[in-house]
Amino acid sequence: MRVICASTAGAGHFSPMVPWIEHLVETGNDVLVFGPPGLWPAAARWEFRSGETADPAEVGAIMGRAMAGRHEDAAAMVIGEVFARLNSGALVPAMRAAIADFRPDLVLRDPAEFASARCAAEADIRQIRIGHGLSIGEATLLRHARPILEQWSPGLADLVADSGYFTRFPSCVDPPTFAATQRYREGAAQGPLTTHGDAELPFVYVTLGTVAPTIAALLPWYAVLLEVLDGLPVCAQVTTGRDLEPASVGLAPSNVEVTHWANQRVAMARAAVIVNHGGSGTVLGALEVGCPQLVVPLFADQGENAAMVERAGLGLAVTDQAKGGPAAIRRPGPDDARRIHHSLQRILAADQMRLRSRAVAAQMSELPTLLEVFPN
Repeated sequence: MRVICASTAGAGHFSPMVPWIEHLVETGNDVLVFGPPGLWPAAARWEFRSGETADPAEVGAIMGRAMAGRHEDAAAMVIGEVFARLNSGALVPAMRAAIADFRPDLVLRDPAEFASARCAAEADIRQIRIGHGLSIGEATLLRHARPILEQWSPGLADLVADSGYFTRFPSCVDPPTFAATQRYREGAAQGPLTTHGDAELPFVYVTLGTVAPTIAALLPWYAVLLEVLDGLPVCAQVTTGRDLEPASVGLAPSNVEVTHWANQRVAMARAAVIVNHGGSGTVLGALEVGCPQLVVPLFADQGENAAMVERAGLGLAVTDQAKGGPAAIRRPGPDDARRIHHSLQRILAADQMRLRSRAVAAQMSELPTLLEVFPN
């Protein structure tokens, strides 16, 4: 089988596709990875083809308006105008050429990369979405992109909604939104880990992901989190990602180590609590190891993930209390340190959240493997 795997350049979007690419190659299929030029560093291991990038000035102007607005307005602008019309529109000619040259039997898609959806439909090629977040978030993505997709080809949005959708989130926290939903796990069953709280002091793992460290308006959150950890009887690790120097976030208290990276699964296995921004990959990783979470959503679909964690009894969310809904980019408020401190103490003392988290991890370990849901 010949397969094109199409993605945006975002790490959180491409990472869920990597096990699929590896699986397809290992089972003897021919694979072409397609995306914008910025995807190249992550995709360099495989045959790769890229298209054009959108006009950065036009993208920048829209993003500037979006970041200053309310969340729903920002989502419509970023998804509809940037992701669909500009970024995906710029990739359409190269995607058409890739399909003509490579002649794929299947197109695997990052749900936020729409050139692949358009061109696969034009060529009558089967397409499958590899989910990177909750299905409700994927539905929101498609809703905001729908006007552009319908301009391109009437009925395209419904075709995408009816296409296969694979997700690692279990149904107990992510009820099905799409009819053609299949759930899976990567590799061998792992299940809940059992090292939480074994150290003399509870270990707290803190990450704001890879995008927040590149946004100047979000950098003050590191100082807030260091302030919170300073007064607690815990040991902690805070990661800043490759783009932000650990020393630049402020003086860390003696009980906190600030580093670029951590082996995330190992850190999560040690943790009594995982403090995070609500990024889908981080939330999913915490679910898989059965660790409670304190979620401080900062932008994009992170609020939906935070609400899911709290609703499912897997932790707590410290959300924006501004009237009229959250801003597109959430800056720290004067009461956030106190709220995070209080919520972290509650989670550390809450056995029920820990038990519930481990129960969800056990359910995830029983999902079929990627090989079982997609043998070839």
